[in-house]
Amino acid sequence: MINPVSIRNSQFERNFGAMFDLSSGNIALTAYPTKLLVDNCTFIKNTPYSKALIVVNENCMTYVYNSKFLENYSVSRGSVIMADY
Repeated sequence: MINPVSIRNSQFERNFGAMFDLSSGNIALTAYPTKLLVDNCTFIKNTPYSKALIVVNENCMTYVYNSKFLENYSVSRGSVIMADY
């Protein structure tokens, strides 16, 4: 994986209105998508204001490994991950 934004060994708990919203600077360059790596993280009782904790838009990729999502709730679509193309 080439140069992803990485979040490792972290815990996010009781956040309201927070989310990771991935957007690509140039959707035409599909060979160079925006990438997010989430590894060994815990998300507990978070409430994104809209959509989900992680929103993946066009020409973006998300990789999640060894992570836990516990009691997260969205008042809109998603909750944890939403791909919005």
